[in-house]
Amino acid sequence: ITFLDKTTFENNKAEIAEGKSGQAYGGAIENGRVAATPEGSLMEFADVDFIGNKAIGASDGIGGAIHNRETMIFNGEALFQGNIAQGKTGYAQGAGLYNVGGIVTFKDTATFIENRTTAHATYAIGSAILNLANSNITFKEMCTFIGNISEGKTSA
Repeated sequence: ITFLDKTTFENNKAEIAEGKSGQAYGGAIENGRVAATPEGSLMEFADVDFIGNKAIGASDGIGGAIHNRETMIFNGEALFQGNIAQGKTGYAQGAGLYNVGGIVTFKDTATFIENRTTAHATYAIGSAILNLANSNITFKEMCTFIGNISEGKTSA
């Protein structure tokens, strides 16, 4: 998928309904190897804003704005603001960007403002970004982090 012009993802939500169990992935975007997505998917963006997106899991919340397992290229400015990953009985990871086994490249400025991971029972990590093993994120221009917070029984 290629977005050629300015794009905004605002107030999108991946949530597990009350009384159900499970994990929520990618409040705005899930780019990865799921049943309907072939391996090797690519997402490319011009200027893009991710604002107020949420992944709220009955157990775990993963990737408030983005959950990525493949390749993403940000050609223009990228803003991640006020995104939330929340785990009700489990963990919360990567409120702005969660990258596991993927490749992410920011070719212009990237800004992460007031993103939040919140876990009520266990740990919360990666309030702005969580980049796991066998994953790669490259910033080719200035990157700014302001007021990102992780809150849980243990946090990083």
